[in-house]
Amino acid sequence: MRIREIRTRANAVVKSALEADILLAYVLGKPREFLLMHDEVEVAEKDAKTFFGLCEERAAGVPVAYLTHEREFFGLKFYVDQRVLIPRPETELLVEETLRLCKDYEADLPAPRIVDVGTGSGCVAIALAKNLPNAAITAVDISEDALAVAYKNAKTHGVTSQLTFRKNNLIVDLPPFDIIVANLPYISTSETALVSPETLHHEPHLALFGGATGYELFITLFSQIAALP
Repeated sequence: MRIREIRTRANAVVKSALEADILLAYVLGKPREFLLMHDEVEVAEKDAKTFFGLCEERAAGVPVAYLTHEREFFGLKFYVDQRVLIPRPETELLVEETLRLCKDYEADLPAPRIVDVGTGSGCVAIALAKNLPNAAITAVDISEDALAVAYKNAKTHGVTSQLTFRKNNLIVDLPPFDIIVANLPYISTSETALVSPETLHHEPHLALFGGATGYELFITLFSQIAALP
């Protein structure tokens, strides 16, 4: 079956032509542009079978990022699976603001010590490390599974020497630090109706829901900060 025919057939399964192309490009190991420029190329039967299997999963609501195990964040590509939340574009604001802060206080903090609380995939900590080569960053999460994904990403991006990974209750008993970056769950457990089915059924609830009000983890974190010497 040729690429053109596969793409046409996929549109009946996956309602987004772009998502179908992303999945096909992933299976073939080619950029999406290849599909557009070489639509007469024959696709191996095993690749076609794999592709249509992914299309069925996507039609069932599995996020594309979990199917391709990739998400771009701050210009970097990160491995993701269902152990971690898929990085959101708006979270890049945390990186931007932290970089601005470090630049403003560069004279006082030439080698900032940063704690990334709730690191998940490690996207924030790793983006900071790539842009702050003198920084020492502690990546904290309550989930050992998430920390495994974060470490995998740190190895991919060559920043393991800057990062320390720690399973921890927020900032309790951490070594001294200068800056806290936190991307914590803030959705109330009573607000599941406000969450898209795709997110609700496939992304880790530990990274989504913050408790009865949604603010419990923030209250605990602020209490820990207030108790610092």
